Amino acid sequence: MLFAGPENDAPPVRLKLPAKGWHRIYVAAHYSDIPDSITVSQGSVIEGVYMLRLKLDTDPCYHVIFPERYITAKEGRWPEHEFGPYDLVEVFWRCADLDGGHVEFRPARVEEGYRQTAACVAYVRLAPMSDAQIAEAKRDAERRDTKRLMGVYDGAFWGHYPSSREQFREFVEPLRDSDFRTVAWSTSRADTVQYDSREFQVWESPPSRGVKPYFNARDIRRAIADGLDPLGVMAEICDEMGLELLGSMRIAAQHMPPHSRFCENPYLWSDPENRVRTGDGLATGHLSLASAKVRRRLTSVLREQVERYDIAGVHVMFNRSFPFVLYEEPARGEFIAEHGEDPVKLDPCDERWIVHKCRYVTGFIRQIRAMLDEVGDRKGKRLKLAVHAMSCPRHNRFFGLDLEHAIRAGWVDYVAPHPTFSIEIQQLEPPDEYGPNNTDHHSVTPERIAEWRQIAAGTNCLVLPDVFPRRKPADEFRKQAMAYYNAGADGLSFHDLYWRIHRKSEWTMLSRLGHRDELPGWQQRCEDYFRKRALISVLGLSMDPRYNPGSCG
Repeated sequence: MLFAGPENDAPPVRLKLPAKGWHRIYVAAHYSDIPDSITVSQGSVIEGVYMLRLKLDTDPCYHVIFPERYITAKEGRWPEHEFGPYDLVEVFWRCADLDGGHVEFRPARVEEGYRQTAACVAYVRLAPMSDAQIAEAKRDAERRDTKRLMGVYDGAFWGHYPSSREQFREFVEPLRDSDFRTVAWSTSRADTVQYDSREFQVWESPPSRGVKPYFNARDIRRAIADGLDPLGVMAEICDEMGLELLGSMRIAAQHMPPHSRFCENPYLWSDPENRVRTGDGLATGHLSLASAKVRRRLTSVLREQVERYDIAGVHVMFNRSFPFVLYEEPARGEFIAEHGEDPVKLDPCDERWIVHKCRYVTGFIRQIRAMLDEVGDRKGKRLKLAVHAMSCPRHNRFFGLDLEHAIRAGWVDYVAPHPTFSIEIQQLEPPDEYGPNNTDHHSVTPERIAEWRQIAAGTNCLVLPDVFPRRKPADEFRKQAMAYYNAGADGLSFHDLYWRIHRKSEWTMLSRLGHRDELPGWQQRCEDYFRKRALISVLGLSMDPRYNPGSCG
C-alpha cells in the first residue's frame, strides 16, 4: 500500500501485472481521514482531496479515481457506500486484455489548486473473465444501437482547463467503447471563447480565488501558446473515438460584485442596452436576448465554430443564465406599443407578456437554426442543435423559451430537460408533489419526460433527460434510467460529465445506461462495482478504532 501526501511531488510508480488474457481490474485505496472529493463538489476547492491517476502501459493517457462519498442534503444518504478511516475501499476500474504489462500510478498534477491533493493505492485485484464475459465485452465495443448518451462538459474542470493533448484526452478517454454518442464541450461563455478564435476574445480573466480557484483562462492561453487549439484538439480526439462533438455555449451571467471580472465579456457587457433590467430599471448580471446585437453576436460565435472546425453542431445551455428577457428595451417599449399597457404592471404570468418574450428567445433559436442550415448546406450535412432546458415545458415558456414551437418546427435535434432552481418561479407557484415548484434536483420526473416525449412525437428531436443528482450508487442510476426510458426518453444526458467519470463504481454503470433493454437484469452487476474491507493494520499498528491515538489518548 502506497501513499502520496500533499505536496509530496511523488514520482510515478509501476506495478507489474503478471497476467495474460482478459481480466476485470479492481483497485482499492485507503482514504484515512483526510477530506476528499466532497470538498471539491461542495466548494469547488481542490484542496485536501484524494485523486489517484493510473493507466495501463497500453493506455494513451491517465484515468482518475476519486473517493465516492455523498453530500447528504443534495444526493441522499447511502449507508451501503459509507466508509471511514478504518476501511479499504475497492472499486471496479475496467476490463482489459492483459499481456504481462504494468499499471502506473501517480498523484494529481502538481499545479496550483492541486497541491494539497493526496493519493493512495492499497492493492490491485485481477479477476479472470469467463468466455461469456469476454464475448460480451467484445460485442459491446462494436455495438452502435446502445449509443444513446450525451455528456456535457460545462467548462469548470476543477479550476484547471486542460493544457496538453494528454490532458484533453483524459477527459474523454473513459468514453471509449461506452454508450456515449455525443460530447457537448464547453467552447464559450457568451462571446468569451475557449478556443483559438480569429474574431472573439479568448477567456483572459486573472486567476481567481474569490469565486472559485479558477486558473482556466491562464491554462487555455498556455495551450494556445503551445500550439494547441482546444476545440481543434477535441475535434480530432472525438473523431478518432467515434464521438460526435458539439460546441457548447453558456449564454453567461455576470457574477455579482466584487467578482464581476470573472470570465468577462467586455464587448457585450460594455453596452448597458445589452443587459436584462428589472421593473424599476436596474441592470442585472444577465445578457438580454431582446437585444438584436446580443443575438447576432452569440450566433456569430457559434457560426465560427461550425465553419472552422469539423464538429457535428452546437449546444446551447438554456438551463443557465435566465432570465433572458425582462423589462429592458426594446422588449418593454414594443409591448407597450402593441398592447397599450406597461408589462411592469402586469402579472408576470400574463399570457400576452409570455408570448411577447418568446418572440426574442425562441427567435434566437430560429436564428441559430438558419445559420446551421446555411453552413451545413455548404458542408453537405445537417449540423445539429442541442439545447438544455428547464425540466418543465411550462417553466421554459415562462422565461420566453417556447420549445414546443421550436421542436415541432424541426429546429432542435436534442432537448435535455434539466433540474433547475428558480427563485422567481418559487415565488409564483406553490410546491407540487414533485417538490418545490418542480424545480429541485429531482424535478425531471417521468411525468415531465412524458410531456416532452409528446411534444417531440413525429419530429427529428430526441429527448435526452439530464440524470441528477450527479452522484449516487450505481444501482440508483440504473433504476432512474429505466424509469426515464419507460416514460419515453430516447436517451440520457449527463451535465458536468467530468465530475462523474472519476467515480468508478458509478461510472461503470453510468457508461452503460444506453443498454435500455438489458438494464432490468443488471442489478447484481452493481453489487460488484463497490465494496469495503476492514483494514486491520498498517505498518504493524492496529487500525482498531477503539485504540485510535489520533487525539493522543
